[in-house]
Amino acid sequence: MRNISHFNLRSFDLNLLIAFDALMKDRSVTKAAIRLKVQQPALSHHLSTLRVLLDDDLFIRVGNDMRPTAKAEALADGVAQILAAAESLILAQDTFDPASSDRIFQIGFSCEELLILPELSERMQGRAPDIRFVARRLESGQASEQLDNGQLDVAIGCYPPAPRRYEHTKLFSQQLACCYNPDLFDAQGNIDREAYLSGRHVFVSEAGDLEGCIGSMLSNVGHRLNIVLGVPEYLTALAAAMTAPLLVTLPMQIARRYASIFKLKTQLAPIDLDLPPVSLIWAKRAASDKATTWLREEIIAACASRNDRLISFPSPRASASSA
Repeated sequence: MRNISHFNLRSFDLNLLIAFDALMKDRSVTKAAIRLKVQQPALSHHLSTLRVLLDDDLFIRVGNDMRPTAKAEALADGVAQILAAAESLILAQDTFDPASSDRIFQIGFSCEELLILPELSERMQGRAPDIRFVARRLESGQASEQLDNGQLDVAIGCYPPAPRRYEHTKLFSQQLACCYNPDLFDAQGNIDREAYLSGRHVFVSEAGDLEGCIGSMLSNVGHRLNIVLGVPEYLTALAAAMTAPLLVTLPMQIARRYASIFKLKTQLAPIDLDLPPVSLIWAKRAASDKATTWLREEIIAACASRNDRLISFPSPRASASSA
């Protein structure tokens, strides 16, 4: 596609093409004016302007008809195609049918893909069989960059207040869980605060350090833990705790879903730490796009379908106080 000279078009009233097309169809200034719902002198003015700009009479009166010149005949099909394309573009509706679409959506995660992608995939079965998803693990600051440049449709994670060029909604709150192999710990009931603080820990770290984001937050509030293993994702941390006397600290939602697979016991972590909620964020410029609107609604519905209440796991502090 060649570059368009916007400067040249700026001096040309595109309404003249509409007048030309009407004259080609009706071969009469009076009839063309009626078609366009304008006064006859206005259409006559358009024709005069066209004659000057194109250096051709364009239409010659023969009896009661206006016969097109050779140049007008040569222009007619091209002008009609331009106007038809413009009409289709203006009248086109932004539609999206998930049942027939094969779109690939790009979703960024800080670490929540284990919670959302299984439910989202389940919802697609039979309803949107050809929709595909690519999940991207995001490091700090990458969500904004990739939403801005269109690499991501949405991002999911714990984010600070979003700039005005984004929109967001809270998906769910978080609590901390502690998981361990009960066969490797001499714990009467739950791991208490003293045992937790003196234990050996494995933490998930996307940045490649020992602490990760949760360990760093604990350090910031004065909990200096003996972290002996840093791993890139939660299933590895749970697998490590299955075979070694290690404590895994992670969001309760993930513990509830996956810890039992590794035969680990799960409880609320015996420390106080407020985790930020998990939010869905998207670029405001894409807010009206039907496809990404559908994606956001599906993600919200997938999160709502899970019961994330923690009533199954009483706090060890509460257990101690009731004893």
